[in-house]
Amino acid sequence: MDESATKCLTELIEAKEALEKKAEEVASINHQLTMLQKENMGLLGQVKSLNQELEAEKLKCSLRQLR
Repeated sequence: MDESATKCLTELIEAKEALEKKAEEVASINHQLTMLQKENMGLLGQVKSLNQELEAEKLKCSLRQLR
């Protein structure tokens, strides 16, 4: 193999390794995104529950003021 072919092969190997590393980074980021989305769904549920609780307390206060 001549020097040019060796250099080309080396560059291809380096490019492949860089792509593999990026693929691993993307997989990790996707996993983090999935976990954050799940956490977000849980937090949205808590917010909804707290809003319902708040509205119930407001209604109780309103009813007390009418008495």
